Amino acid sequence: MEEISRKILNEIQKGFPLVSQPFRVLGESVGCSGPECLFRIRALKDQGWIRDIGPVFNAKALGYQGALVAMKVPPGRIEESARQISAHPGVSHNYERLDDFNLWFTIMVPPGRDLPSEVEDLRELSEPSDVMVLPEVRVFKIRVRFDFPSGKDRVPENPGGDPAPEDPCRGGPFDFDEEDRFFIRAFQAGIPLSERPFEDLSGLCGITEELFLEKARGMVDRGIVRRVAAVLNHRLAGFRENALVVWNVPEPERDQAGRKIAEVPEVSHCYERLVPPEWPYPVFSMIHGKDAEDFDRIIRGIIGRTGGFEHKILRTGREFKKTRPRFFVFPEG
Repeated sequence: MEEISRKILNEIQKGFPLVSQPFRVLGESVGCSGPECLFRIRALKDQGWIRDIGPVFNAKALGYQGALVAMKVPPGRIEESARQISAHPGVSHNYERLDDFNLWFTIMVPPGRDLPSEVEDLRELSEPSDVMVLPEVRVFKIRVRFDFPSGKDRVPENPGGDPAPEDPCRGGPFDFDEEDRFFIRAFQAGIPLSERPFEDLSGLCGITEELFLEKARGMVDRGIVRRVAAVLNHRLAGFRENALVVWNVPEPERDQAGRKIAEVPEVSHCYERLVPPEWPYPVFSMIHGKDAEDFDRIIRGIIGRTGGFEHKILRTGREFKKTRPRFFVFPEG
């Protein structure tokens, strides 16, 4: 990969400029013109390096309820069950994990819909032998960046990102009228790869580019949008050993342990979740390693930092669905 493209991948993960000509601004930050920057980003997306570019919304600020759900599905039914679950508009991530609980997915539902009822409907479709619903208690970290160093044939450095011990939402949940919901539907569709993408999006909403950008910046300022940035394909980025690792941490030690785990660069997500008695692992972390040896090194490092809590590694099997969550897309009723 050329040096300019490496720099673009680094910059576009940090944030996407909310200005009329964002690719010109990005290009200036890495030493190329706006048209060249746009050309390279199109190529990186076509090659699969960039999954998408768009806003990361704060679900709580939008009034949504969500949970991580784990199911024990008969192996012969897992593909069909995954297909049915992935079709649900509130499911954004759906993975096979190499465990008795072999199907894991995230689900969010809007105000006015009942989360337990939605999960029960999916349970009836999937016919699992057991189900766990694991709502979030608090966030320790929810951000990942893959750093691409300079130098020929260098592999990416470890992913990073600042720990996020507090929810950035300020004053929510907010009330949204139909105009707001229409704006959110347009914005969450992703940033068009055009010279003036926000002009394109504003046309969908029937408002001016200036007003669209004003609304977008306002949502960032209030914490309704956590950030606007690119999501990369972590496997192409060189991180092929990925797993959900859960930790048996006693309640008095969870805050400190969660923060220490979140500080590890290879950890992209870290939560405390409400768990049933039969699942004694309330701290959840998503860990990315270059290979098995690198992954084991990361685990040993976390054990050294936290004092060696019992843990369970849920290695990733198949990826059935991975998208940004979509809001205000549920059918009425």
